[in-house]
Amino acid sequence: LITLSCNKSIHTVIISGTILLPLLKMKDSPIGDEGAKLISSILKRNEVVKSLTLEKTKIGQNGAFFIAEALKVNETLTFLNMNGNNLQNS
Repeated sequence: LITLSCNKSIHTVIISGTILLPLLKMKDSPIGDEGAKLISSILKRNEVVKSLTLEKTKIGQNGAFFIAEALKVNETLTFLNMNGNNLQNS
């Protein structure tokens, strides 16, 4: 059980080898860069989640970097939506 606590909002994500959770949506959850860092650590060892929605979650450049680093080793995730965040081309 992993709990993300950001801006007085609590989001619970269950990641377990026995529980199938192929779709994770966190739209409009203000997790920010720190939440993205925690999610990236989950993604690095993920064998279940195939679709992840992080739309409008207040993730910035640093958070996007954490997610990108996790995707280098993740072979399970096939869909990622990060629309509506403070990301810019660089």
